[in-house]
Amino acid sequence: MKYKNYCFSIVVFLVLSLSILGFNKLIMNNEYTLEKKTPQSSSYYYDIHYLELNNTLFYMNETIGINASWDLSQEGAPFPDGRAFMQIQIYNNNTLLWESEEFEEIGENIQHDFSILVSDLINDSAELVVTIFHYKEEDWGSSISRFYLNNKSIYILKYGQINNLNLEINSSVLFLDEIFLLNLSWDLLYTNEYENSYIQIQIYNSTNELIWNSSKIVKRGVNLTRCFNISISDLNTCWNKPQDTLSIYCFYYYESLIRPILTEKYFLNQTIIILECGRVKDISLRVNQDILDYDQNIIINASWSMQYEAVYENSYIQIQIYNSTNELIWNSSKIFERGMNLNRCFNISISDLNICWNKPQDTLFIRFYYYYKSLIRPILTEKYHSNYTIIIGEIDSSSKIGFKQNGFLILTISSAISSSCLFSVILASLTLLKKKKKYVKDIVIEY
Repeated sequence: MKYKNYCFSIVVFLVLSLSILGFNKLIMNNEYTLEKKTPQSSSYYYDIHYLELNNTLFYMNETIGINASWDLSQEGAPFPDGRAFMQIQIYNNNTLLWESEEFEEIGENIQHDFSILVSDLINDSAELVVTIFHYKEEDWGSSISRFYLNNKSIYILKYGQINNLNLEINSSVLFLDEIFLLNLSWDLLYTNEYENSYIQIQIYNSTNELIWNSSKIVKRGVNLTRCFNISISDLNTCWNKPQDTLSIYCFYYYESLIRPILTEKYFLNQTIIILECGRVKDISLRVNQDILDYDQNIIINASWSMQYEAVYENSYIQIQIYNSTNELIWNSSKIFERGMNLNRCFNISISDLNICWNKPQDTLFIRFYYYYKSLIRPILTEKYHSNYTIIIGEIDSSSKIGFKQNGFLILTISSAISSSCLFSVILASLTLLKKKKKYVKDIVIEY
């Protein structure tokens, strides 16, 4: 009996256990089927109120101000992996330059402000597009939508766009009668509608006075070139110094037509030295007497002014004496001294001159010699100034043939003269003196 009751209990326990397991399984199956068969629906909606900018034209140092407002709403329960957001983006030729954070907040009249420095976006002139970007992801990522809304165009201007400026001069040292060649190359970019710009070559003298300028060059573009041929003598300045310095500048002008912006700059200070070759003046040559005896001294006083640049030029003066056959018989040393109102005195013994005195009278020529040579050009100048003439001879009683009230007359008679010619000369002399009522006391003839 006890054995039967024990078996019955076991059977009842097994039946109840199986019943409970089957019910729980049924419930679980019913919940799974319900989740699978009745999915919740959800969708995102947006509405743009405005996208406003503080301007449509900007310079590189300015700030773009953006103010935007929108609604972002959602219907139904969200999916586990569904999402949506709004974002501000800035593009240049489909290249993303800047984007804000992603705004996923749901609501109406959502408003945000942004300030972006232009120089943080781009470093050159360009056209940019500002847009509101809407991103929506649904159905576990199987449905993704992207929208670019309320696109706004803005223009970036880069004022002062002068680049690759180069200035070349054919020589840094020039003479007054020369022409110098100036080659200029540059890039100049600006927008005619919003800006005014040009470049100009200007030349200043040593006192910073403008003495020449080119026309205004307004041409725009890259790799621009221009050549100038400028004659030194045509420059508007007074050359009163043996050396002067000129400064050459490239002047750049820029003016904005939409902002109170004005730029004036000077570039490429090139310096050239102007020389005046052959600079000797105020020459004076004085001799103690016009007629001298063989045993006397010639005293020469010379004064002058001479300027030259020893780095680029070589110059000197010299006193020279020539005989009647144009042979050099004496010269001073070379005087290289530079300056104004220079002077020298030379005391020369006639007997020491390099000449053969085979005549009772001779003529000497005193000359002021000037030498100039350029060390940078094939220029050589040799000049003679102040050709002074003196007479050298024996002036004593044996050589006097007569006197006049205003001086004395020297007659030199050679031993080679024939007696007939000598007689004719004596008669002519007596006749001349008789007409003037003068008498000749002594006539001495030397052979």
